[in-house]
Amino acid sequence: MSGTATAHVPFFSVVVPTLDEEKALPNLLRDLLEQTYQDFEVLVVDGKSTDKTKEVALKFEELIPKFIFLESSEKNVAIQRNLGAQHSHGEYLFFFDADIRIPRHYLEGNHYALMKEDSDIWTNALAPDKKSTEAKLITSVQNLVIDGGAQLGIPYAIGASLGLRKKVFQKLGGFDSAIRFAKDTEIVRRAVKAKYHFSLFKDPRYIFSTRRYRKEGTLRLVGRLIPTFIASLMNIETEALNITNIYPMNGGSYYRKKRQLTRTFRQLKIIEQVIRKMAKSRKASIRKLLNEFNGYFTLEK
Repeated sequence: MSGTATAHVPFFSVVVPTLDEEKALPNLLRDLLEQTYQDFEVLVVDGKSTDKTKEVALKFEELIPKFIFLESSEKNVAIQRNLGAQHSHGEYLFFFDADIRIPRHYLEGNHYALMKEDSDIWTNALAPDKKSTEAKLITSVQNLVIDGGAQLGIPYAIGASLGLRKKVFQKLGGFDSAIRFAKDTEIVRRAVKAKYHFSLFKDPRYIFSTRRYRKEGTLRLVGRLIPTFIASLMNIETEALNITNIYPMNGGSYYRKKRQLTRTFRQLKIIEQVIRKMAKSRKASIRKLLNEFNGYFTLEK
C-alpha cells in the first residue's frame, strides 16, 4: 500500500520580529529550547538589522528542529509579523517580542489554557524582569489595564506575547501595518468585534522587558503611556489622542546606548493616583474593578 504521508502541523508557530537583537534574542531562543511542550516551530523575521542578529539566530537552526529565518523588506513590526504568519505551518500563531523571557512551562501552560477555553485570540499577564519597585509597578499598571479591559469587554493587549488561531488571523487580514501605535490592541478589538473569543491567561506569565522604561526614564515613558491606558478603560480610539508614534520599533541597539536615570518610586505612585482618579470618573464598574485589583499595586519593599 502506497501513499503520501501528511506533514505534521505544529500546534504553535512562534513568530519573533527582530531588529538589532543580537543580545536579547539568544535568551528567548534558549528559553524555547527548554520548553516542556515541544510541538512548535519558530520563525524569526528580521527587519534589516545592522548587528549580528542574523548570525546569532542561525546558530539555533540546528538546535531547534523547526526553525525558519526570514528577512523583511521593511523595518515594520506589523509587516514582519505578517510575513512570519505567511510562512508558518502551525494551528496557532504566537507572536513574541525578542526581548521577553518565558518560563519552561510557558507553551505547555498556554496549550492547556487553549484546550480549556478554546480561545481564538489571547494574551498573557506580565511578570517584571527586575526586582526593582519601578519594574513591579510598570507590570502592575499593564496587568491592571489588560485585566480591567477584558472584564469590561474593552480588550487591550501587548504584542510582546499575543496569540491567535491562524484561521482567525487570516480572516482578519493580519496586523494593520498602516497603524503606527497599538497594532496589537487594534487586531484584538477587530477580532472581538467579529465575535471571536478573546482571553487573558493570568497563568502562565511571561517576563516583560522594562528596558525601554529604564532607557527613557520610567516616569517620562509611563507618563506618555497614561493616555493609552485611560483610553482603553474609556474605550477611546488611541488614534484620536495624538500619541500615535510613542513606541516605535527602535531595535536592540537603541537600548545599548547611554541610559537615562529611572525616576523614583514616589513619582511613580503619583502616576498610579492619576490613573485611579481618572478612571474613577468613568463609572462604578471601573471603581469596583480598581478596588478588586488593588493587589496589583501591593509591592514588596
